[in-house]
Amino acid sequence: MFHRLASLSLLVLLCQCQPYLPPTAAPPYPSAPSFPAYPLYPAAPAASDAPAYPAYPAYPSDPNTAPPAPPPAPATAPLFPSYPAGPSAHSTTTPTPAQPLLGGARHLRRTSLIDGQSLRLDLVFFDARQHRLRVIDQPNSTAGGRVITQLMRSNQASAGINGGFFTPDFQPMGLVIANGQPSGRLSRSGLISGAIAQTATRPRLIWNSELQSTQGFTDLMQAGPRLVHERRPVSGLDASKKRPRSFIAWDGSHSWVIGTTDSCSLATLAALLATPGTLPGLSVQRALNLDGGRSTALWFRTPDGQETSSPSWSTVRNYLAIVPN
Repeated sequence: MFHRLASLSLLVLLCQCQPYLPPTAAPPYPSAPSFPAYPLYPAAPAASDAPAYPAYPAYPSDPNTAPPAPPPAPATAPLFPSYPAGPSAHSTTTPTPAQPLLGGARHLRRTSLIDGQSLRLDLVFFDARQHRLRVIDQPNSTAGGRVITQLMRSNQASAGINGGFFTPDFQPMGLVIANGQPSGRLSRSGLISGAIAQTATRPRLIWNSELQSTQGFTDLMQAGPRLVHERRPVSGLDASKKRPRSFIAWDGSHSWVIGTTDSCSLATLAALLATPGTLPGLSVQRALNLDGGRSTALWFRTPDGQETSSPSWSTVRNYLAIVPN
């Protein structure tokens, strides 16, 4: 018995003396590769670094008072910088001679090549000393585009073109004054950014910032956007959407033109009108876009009564007529 207890004690003692072996540690994971830090973008320029554009001169409150001559554009900061890579007209051709119209106006069909795109322009030139502008309101939403002929005949016009924009419920978009009667509301939006107006003595092409009062205007129609200012194309115009266009342009004196073009963008039209030689005998000081698209329409009449009509595809709310004095 004693021997068995001694053997058991010896066995327990041997078990307690076995060395402790720690578990094998797992190999460390390789460290993630280090990537170079991206360079920081340059900080945005401070507001004071932006080019300062001179403010528009205030328009006289009396529309019959001639506006002061605009100051010359500064050489270092033009009022409207042109696009850095915008379209430019390369050449123009005149396949047909000018056609005399009633009251001394004239129609000219021209083809211009601008950055590889050939555009046909139908143009009506008129002199403000021989003609006046008349806004024609057309409130019948089912009249159809061909009503332009009836309206121009009844107003004894030399020519006429579609007017400004209108809402889906056929209300004028912007202010319209037709024969002294107002409709719509004055707009200050970026799209409706100018107005064609007629006083007792002459027509005018006015920017919204200059329109302080409508007193003295017999006819007025807001439209837009602006295309040309101070003989330069206005920057920031859309260059992607192409559609038929209609417009009115002025040389800053007494020469005017209304016209339509094939499908093109607003930026292309602005660059084309600002290119010398596009409009023979007229250097565009200002130009304003009209409704265009499905509303594009042009009508004119020769001294012997022959009429040419290119009606709109849809009903138009208002028109602009060129009427001999």
